[in-house]
Formats: sequence, C-alpha cells, structure tokens
Amino acid sequence: VDATVALVVLGNANKALLDNVLNHCATYIEKGYSKRKPWMKLSKEDHLQ
Repeated sequence: VDATVALVVLGNANKALLDNVLNHCATYIEKGYSKRKPWMKLSKEDHLQ
C-alpha cells in the first residue's frame, strides 16, 4: 500500500513537472517565433526584390 501511495504521489509530481516544462517550452517557442517572424518576412521581401 505504501508503494502504491508513493507511486501515485510520484506520478502526480511528474505530471506537474511535465506540465511546467511543457508550459515553459510553449512560452519559449512563442517568444522565439514572435522574434523570428519579422525577420522571416524581411528575408522574403529581400528575396523578392
């Protein structure tokens, strides 16, 4: 029973950690894309010219 409780607690901790990491990655990716988009648009315009 103690092992089962430990696994449940550990599972919940891992889920919280995973959610935290995924949220951090999503925020990082959004920031990265928002920084890159203007640069990508400029590079496309440069290629068209």
